[in-house]
Amino acid sequence: MAGSQTDTKTARGLSLLVMLLMALHVLFGVTGLMAALIAHLRLGSTTGTRYHSQLLWLIVTFWVAVAGYIVTFVIWQKWGPFWPVLIVFAWVGYRLLVHYYHWKKHQPMTRLL
Repeated sequence: MAGSQTDTKTARGLSLLVMLLMALHVLFGVTGLMAALIAHLRLGSTTGTRYHSQLLWLIVTFWVAVAGYIVTFVIWQKWGPFWPVLIVFAWVGYRLLVHYYHWKKHQPMTRLL
């Protein structure tokens, strides 16, 4: 019983770490990559906890954001507007806020997108 509580505590801390690193990607782009790497490598250790679904949520957020940044880079190169990047930032911010809400309430994520 105590081992599972420790595992849940570790998974909760891991979920928070990944969320914070992903939030810092706006200032330091490399932290988003670090967050995704940590989430992918440690996902198996959270199996059986409610934070497993939260890490999946953050992994999906990362990869959809990468696709969004690629599309906005192409738009920027062809037509010059930079504002589509702000849309991707806002979407990532929304996803992080939803994650934080579930993290704070100790709830699993019930969807990925």
